[in-house]
Amino acid sequence: MGVAQTYSIPDIVYTIGAVPAFNSSNPSDSSCAGGNGTCDPNSSTTEFVKFMNAITQRYCGTIKYWEGWNEADSPNYWNDSISLLVSYMAAAYSAVHSTANCACVSSSCSPGLSGGVNPNQMLMPALDSPAFFTAQELNNGSSAYNLNLTYWLTRYLAAEGKNYYDIAALHSYGSSATCYATPETYVTDMASYKQVLATAGLPLAPIWATESNWGANTCVPAGAAQNAWIARYLLLHWAMGIQREIWYAYDASGSYGTIAPSSDQLRTYQEMQLWMTGAVEQNCQQFANNNWTCTLARSSPAGYQGIAVWNSTGSGSYTVPSGMTQYRNVLGTTTSTSGGSVVALTTSPLLFETSSAW
Repeated sequence: MGVAQTYSIPDIVYTIGAVPAFNSSNPSDSSCAGGNGTCDPNSSTTEFVKFMNAITQRYCGTIKYWEGWNEADSPNYWNDSISLLVSYMAAAYSAVHSTANCACVSSSCSPGLSGGVNPNQMLMPALDSPAFFTAQELNNGSSAYNLNLTYWLTRYLAAEGKNYYDIAALHSYGSSATCYATPETYVTDMASYKQVLATAGLPLAPIWATESNWGANTCVPAGAAQNAWIARYLLLHWAMGIQREIWYAYDASGSYGTIAPSSDQLRTYQEMQLWMTGAVEQNCQQFANNNWTCTLARSSPAGYQGIAVWNSTGSGSYTVPSGMTQYRNVLGTTTSTSGGSVVALTTSPLLFETSSAW
């Protein structure tokens, strides 16, 4: 928390996802991902309610986003029934939205926020990956590692889980839980996830990807391929209406989703922020020649138009539309161009622009 405050990070997501040993129903269970007993909840929510009330009071106004149980579809994180999970999420939702816990304004209570407004929002328990909604569905959710997320989420929402979230959430990993080597498959996978929500009759809610990366670093070769992957993935998240995407994890060591400080991968991530901030993505589509284009507009400079373009197979060309004067690559290098010119394409997006926007 101190680090976040030092760097003036405006939004913090607190993820609920482990049972303390003293309240575990099976404290010796070594199968839990977070340590012995952390995936085995107590059948009573009493201690959990105390915890949620205490932490939402303590961080009222500092933490505004509270994520439901981490990857609850996996027995490694939640080794109990969906009905009990709904009870826990109902308790969390109540604590998060309680004006007594956050936004109490009487002279005898603390903390209090100006005007008595509770800013908190609750995220749905984040599931493993949108890819698991289109993967082969195994054993109707009874396998050791549940690949059937259509089945799981449908059951969770039907068990009243749909009443206890403000923001839909999931983790954007590949169907093997280790690879998302082709970012373009994300479009179909996310459409399947959204369909489950629509089938449940839910209104369109904000969707966040609270963990994202390519998986094992061996899935995508280091260097330019990873730069291209980051750019395409973020552009496609945006195209699918994902309001926020969180990379997992910048401080990770080893061989899984690593973005190192001062690396070209970090520069690419920062460059994508420049492409997107202040822009509106008007259209994103694939063509028969495997070219992808995403059209961007800005109110400033006046008349600005931008088109992000790449080829998903790695080899293509693009005829520059009239009015475009330059293009920039994912590391921010700009090149002059003009309408009618033909530019070679790779898997790494180029942003064609009518003028420079920053």
